[in-house]
Amino acid sequence: MNMEQNAVKKPNTLVYSLYVFASKVVSKLFFNLKYDKKEFKNVKGPCLILANHESKLDFIFLAAALGRK
Repeated sequence: MNMEQNAVKKPNTLVYSLYVFASKVVSKLFFNLKYDKKEFKNVKGPCLILANHESKLDFIFLAAALGRK
């Protein structure tokens, strides 16, 4: 199997930055959420975040909480 076929493309920096900014605004204005980023502080490299699907908007909250690609 060719390793280049399985390479994952990183998202466009500008588009992802705009998405993270918009998700922070939405989560703060509409839901008044606050995040404790201490748990994400020492995470290096790729990671997998699992949501327990408390709501249909988990993808917005995770992007705002993590703030990285």
